[in-house]
Amino acid sequence: MKISITIKSSKLPIIYRHRFVSLIKTALKYADVEYMKSLYPEDRHYKVTKPFTFAVLLPRAKKVVKEDFELDGYGHIADTVFYFDKPLNFIVSSADLYFGTMLMLGLNDVRIFDFSKDIKFEIQEVNLLKEKKIKTDFVLVKTLSPLSVEDESNNPVVEDFEKISFCLTEIQGRKFSALFGRSLYEPLRIEPLKSSTVIVKHAISGFKEKPYMLVTCHTGKFVLRGHPDDLNLIQQAGLGLRTGQGFGMLNVIT
Repeated sequence: MKISITIKSSKLPIIYRHRFVSLIKTALKYADVEYMKSLYPEDRHYKVTKPFTFAVLLPRAKKVVKEDFELDGYGHIADTVFYFDKPLNFIVSSADLYFGTMLMLGLNDVRIFDFSKDIKFEIQEVNLLKEKKIKTDFVLVKTLSPLSVEDESNNPVVEDFEKISFCLTEIQGRKFSALFGRSLYEPLRIEPLKSSTVIVKHAISGFKEKPYMLVTCHTGKFVLRGHPDDLNLIQQAGLGLRTGQGFGMLNVIT
């Protein structure tokens, strides 16, 4: 289930994913507060695997400036801010029909969302997008949000795509067990076609060492190999780590 949310805003700071998570939580709270609490329990030591991924697509025409902006819990910091005239596109994808339904219902009640004290989101449209059905054991994909892959020691894995494939198989195996009650049918293999490594500035609650963490990620086009049933669920729920925080969303090209 893939949902497109058109949002009117005039600007967005480079550290933004945590506030889109807050928007999702707010919408779910309107629709089914107990369900929202099951995904986001008050005890932060109790981790729940999220059944979704998302991406934020900014307009192509935008101005990039460095200025102060408010970051939750840290006051104001100086970093990149994007200015634009056209709406941004917030895409949420999930393999859980109930999650998607509750999100759409809740968004109908959240017409205005305060991103910060000086940035407001006006939700203009909420639409369902058509998904491609994967029928082969390989697919060409493009990242809509950066792909985060780490090893068992929580170190980012870069360049070595044999190890990246192994780590992704381990990561998705744990995620499939939590979300779908099964393991992968086949190991995953990912091959770069046109890719790059990026560093993403990301704020999460509980990370108090500094205003944000740095996440080493992959972006670009890849060939992803695996069982078709696995690939379809990955298309819906995301690939890699931190999918519920706006990482690992893929667009199936062929």
